Amino acid sequence: MWRAVRDELAKYFSKVIYEEQGHYMFFLLSSGQHEYVLCMDKASQFMYGKIVRLDNTEFLNCRELEYEPRGLYVFARNPSELVGKILSKLGSYKTLA
Repeated sequence: MWRAVRDELAKYFSKVIYEEQGHYMFFLLSSGQHEYVLCMDKASQFMYGKIVRLDNTEFLNCRELEYEPRGLYVFARNPSELVGKILSKLGSYKTLA
């Protein structure tokens, strides 16, 4: 599943780096203009994660990032839907940041 998420993210971000952090998956994403941290977990039927601009957080640990007041949550059933929602939310995020 994580490989499918990485492959889908790589279609839209110039750099996708990831590592396992316990039951979380940490992604560092670069779009050229901005870098983002995405931390994901998988519930029984849904994928969910939190995305934060790298310059808006001190944390590179998913457990700590949960308590970061900035960032946006994304919920989806599959990698394609997840990335679509991330891209949609990043449009909103750019206007907030």
